[in-house]
Amino acid sequence: MFIQNADKKIVYWGIGFICKLCLEQYYNIQPVLFIDSRSERDFFHGKPVKRPDEIEDWSSYYIIITIKSDDALEHIRGILKAKGLKEGRDFGSYKDVFECSVPSVRESVNLLGNFMNKHTEAANPIMLLLPFEIIRDSINFESFISSYIRARKPTECLFFSSLYVLSEQEASLRFGCPVFCLPDLSDGKTEDGGRLEKLSDEERGWIREMEGRKRSSDQEKSIEESEAWYRYFKTVLEIVRPSKIIYWGNWSRESYILGHLAGMCGVPYGYMEHGWLPGTYQVDPRGIMGQSEYAVNPRMFDAVAVDAVYEVERIKAYIKERKLDTRVFVETAEDNAALAGVDKTKKTVFLVGMDDHGMEMNPDCEYWKTYISGVVRSTEEALLALAAVCEKRNWNLIFKPHPGNPAPEIAGCKERVTFVRETEIDRLIKMADVVVSICSAVDYKTLIYGKPLVQLGINGLLGKGCSYIVGEAAELEDQLALALKEGMTGRQKENFDRLLQILLQRYLWDDRSERTLRYGLTVERDFIDG
Repeated sequence: MFIQNADKKIVYWGIGFICKLCLEQYYNIQPVLFIDSRSERDFFHGKPVKRPDEIEDWSSYYIIITIKSDDALEHIRGILKAKGLKEGRDFGSYKDVFECSVPSVRESVNLLGNFMNKHTEAANPIMLLLPFEIIRDSINFESFISSYIRARKPTECLFFSSLYVLSEQEASLRFGCPVFCLPDLSDGKTEDGGRLEKLSDEERGWIREMEGRKRSSDQEKSIEESEAWYRYFKTVLEIVRPSKIIYWGNWSRESYILGHLAGMCGVPYGYMEHGWLPGTYQVDPRGIMGQSEYAVNPRMFDAVAVDAVYEVERIKAYIKERKLDTRVFVETAEDNAALAGVDKTKKTVFLVGMDDHGMEMNPDCEYWKTYISGVVRSTEEALLALAAVCEKRNWNLIFKPHPGNPAPEIAGCKERVTFVRETEIDRLIKMADVVVSICSAVDYKTLIYGKPLVQLGINGLLGKGCSYIVGEAAELEDQLALALKEGMTGRQKENFDRLLQILLQRYLWDDRSERTLRYGLTVERDFIDG
């Protein structure tokens, strides 16, 4: 582990993805400045950004190169050596400084096999496959998962994650259980040295069927990668023999593969995500959104008894008052100017962008129609349809793309639609007379604010009597008009409050974040029953 030389000040070279992770995960190691030859920024995280030719005394710094590219790393090494600096004494790559590395498939399974043979007390552990470094609010997530792990003792937990800047040793110390870095199987790194079993024709057939669920610009390469993950996880399950598995998210090939293998082995399995209510995490035995247990079986809650434990009105008021959310929003001049142009004399429709890019789902497959939407094939298609209706009915239309997704480039839309990028969701919900969504956690916040929700997609609210449902594209205009006329009805509010009670009793865990009002399950209650 890195020990700082008191005679030298820390500098990070590179202000990209890796730098951001180093700042977040090694918050006790803060640089005095950053070096970046390409950035036009003068400051980053409150510290100056310098070009290499602006550094006067190189000997006063220890430079950590926070760049992943091997070519760029070698180029910077050459520059620093040319200035008389010595690697190890005066500078080093973040991989060497923080002792982090990504194992090959063969190394990964060998390390895991040796660990399980040596540690008999870890037999039949709870297997956690969760992101850590790249998750929103990673420090709070670390505290939550660490608490869950401690509450499971003496049962052992094994934590698997893609590690970028943390070593397995450092991560294990933080979480209080063994942490294993997942191998990198992208870009042809699928060679396992004969360590993994070959796949049967039946297994290959299932993988090809699974591949049909998602987009792929290079189908054969994608299949090769999926086969490598299938073989890897199959081997891991044979070595570990877990008592249960918790996996983050539900749209990736890894989640489909692991869920399939868990089902084949009869291992209880659950999907985890940020909860529908800010301040919670959720775990579902089937999946997220339209794949969730209570979306697939919307009537399952009909007979559930509601314990008068949670004061949902107080919780809703607390969320609104503090504008709680899983994301951080900023106010920009561009967004403010766009919103200032909204005609307040007209009805306003707000469309919430879906994470089309993150799901990487093929909208032509049956999986899309079953678990995402039978009405629209994309956020762009929903935007086009809404723009036409709003223009016809003389309504305002505000659209906010999902974070990380590009704004659709649709001819004529910029004149008919108010686009915003960074504005907080609470402000947009309050401005709207009706909110339209395909698949988003914003649905629940909309109902918390008492605004009518029009659903174009399939999720856990479907069939709960909380929203206006569009069953086919031709119903869109009528459902919008009805929602604008009736608002969120008293019956919808009653149904939503009952749903919140059930979710807080069965599906939502208190994320242990710093707040004065607690709600949701505690980690003493396990995520899924074994």
